[in-house]
Amino acid sequence: KGTFGGPDEGRMLDAMGERDAEHLVAALIQRPIERLVSSPATRCIQTLGPLAEAIDLPIELWDGLGPDADSSNLVECFTKPSFSRAVLCTHGEVMSPLLRTAAFRSLLRNTGLDDRRLLAKGTAWRLHLTPKGKLFGFKHVVPLTPPPPERSGRRVSN
Repeated sequence: KGTFGGPDEGRMLDAMGERDAEHLVAALIQRPIERLVSSPATRCIQTLGPLAEAIDLPIELWDGLGPDADSSNLVECFTKPSFSRAVLCTHGEVMSPLLRTAAFRSLLRNTGLDDRRLLAKGTAWRLHLTPKGKLFGFKHVVPLTPPPPERSGRRVSN
């Protein structure tokens, strides 16, 4: 972030970010998804790109998820049925105020997760909400890295 020479919204994913985006597909595709909504920042669009391709959905851009957005925009999504099966891609700066809410703090007490791990780049949250948008559970989703290729323990000689 500190070495990028242009506007932050134009900053792209690095190689690790691209791998994380590819691996998030396996973790997210198992749930029904009807919408993909992204911050207009290039790296967020790139993060959702592999998932969009895998499920053949367009990525909707929303300034309300941008790096300078107010987190209340995100909270507002929780009460709208049109977001019930949506994957949102935003920034730690937008997500971090959620971690300070009483509902989230209560859920975090017994998880062993801290703010730093929850806001780690390339991870996701699956939020469980009541029909009125009240948070009652969540799962921290970490990109699924494919297992290393199997090695047969046999030596091949020429």
